[in-house]
Amino acid sequence: MKYSQNNIFIAFNLLLVLFLLTSCNGGGSKDGQSVAPPVQISAPVPTATATSLPASPPNLSYASSAGTIGTIGSSMSVSPSTLNANGASITSCAIKFGTTALPATLSVSANTCLISGIPTSVLLPTLFTLVATNSAGTSADATVTLQVNPIPVYAAGYSISDANIWTPGYWMNGIWTTLPPLDTTKFSSVNAIAVSGTHLYAAGYSTSSSSVQVPGYWRDGIWTTLDAIDTTKDSSVSSMVIDHTYIYIAGSSKNSSNVSVPGYWKDGIWTALTPIAP
Repeated sequence: MKYSQNNIFIAFNLLLVLFLLTSCNGGGSKDGQSVAPPVQISAPVPTATATSLPASPPNLSYASSAGTIGTIGSSMSVSPSTLNANGASITSCAIKFGTTALPATLSVSANTCLISGIPTSVLLPTLFTLVATNSAGTSADATVTLQVNPIPVYAAGYSISDANIWTPGYWMNGIWTTLPPLDTTKFSSVNAIAVSGTHLYAAGYSTSSSSVQVPGYWRDGIWTTLDAIDTTKDSSVSSMVIDHTYIYIAGSSKNSSNVSVPGYWKDGIWTALTPIAP
């Protein structure tokens, strides 16, 4: 059989195309055996490593700390408003050397910089300087002003005004505080006083515009009227006790016969007591 040059050329081109197609598919067969696709080698991707920052001296501040004013005999606690260790544990917290020392009954926590204790004497407003230390160094100066007041002493009653009117009120450590009466032109008086927590109670009477002595009490300066047997007759308060959430006030209230009936109010509710001679 004879082949023309054209036939030979066409056959050669067909073989070349088949070879190229097999190579592009990444595999194929050669002499009846499978040919593995070419192996792709990827360059390793670099990984990021964490780098810790070096430690620095602590940050300490008492700029907005609460509890800086205490009372003799009562626990006092002043926490720093800012305390940052900055990468290293705090090893010391104390009054700065060479500055004013704390009273003997107050101390500073070496780790938390908490100032605490039970003061036993009066302390006028005094500036103290503290510093905190870690392995990187010492903080900037942190100042705090502390004050300790005396135990409050109260005395209650009335004070006669320029208009010769009894004005109700009380003294705390000798300082007078006026309480608002029902009628500023009538007599009023405080006959009992008590403190419970942060609240001050003053009990007594306040004369109304009808010239009737009305029983009641002031709580933090706000008046509360107590029930009377006859609201057209005088009533009076003689003593008061605060027991947890209960308010007990003893006194008397006149009935319609104008006879004073002894009794007490518990949270504003009147209970009459039987007198020896009714």
